[in-house]
Amino acid sequence: MDNHQRSENNLFCRRLLFSVAVFATLYIGAVRPLRVCLNTQVVYPVFTRLAEERAEIFQPTNRTTEIVLKDSGATATFGIPFGSNFWIPFVLLFIARNWKIIRLLLYFNSALILMYPVLSLLTVWGQGWAIVLLNLLYYMDGGFSLIFLLLALRSAVLSLKKETAA
Repeated sequence: MDNHQRSENNLFCRRLLFSVAVFATLYIGAVRPLRVCLNTQVVYPVFTRLAEERAEIFQPTNRTTEIVLKDSGATATFGIPFGSNFWIPFVLLFIARNWKIIRLLLYFNSALILMYPVLSLLTVWGQGWAIVLLNLLYYMDGGFSLIFLLLALRSAVLSLKKETAA
């Protein structure tokens, strides 16, 4: 390995370490506290006030709210998007400079921001069919998060190979 290849490899590693440090600090310092604040100060109080006698609202963690319908016992979880399921693939895609998939990831999480509250409110207001869609959305969120993570890992590996081969 000559000096050029070694410096390119070091460039990727430096970009990796710098990006992970910056985005981890951003997530721990701003995003996570904001999500906790939104869930504890906005989502949970609003849902408990609107639920009345149709549903019970629990808050098992600071980042999620659980809705249990009283008549059927069906449960669903409401979590605010742009959590770790977003940031880990985002950092890897940012390192790999794969802007197309970053855009898809942003669009997907933006759609979740619209769909989660609407379906959760419909569930709280007693629409039993909405809890099925809310649970489906929860599982789709997890599945797509894994897909985005695999695409991000692939992009990072291809980016590393491309930079070391040049």
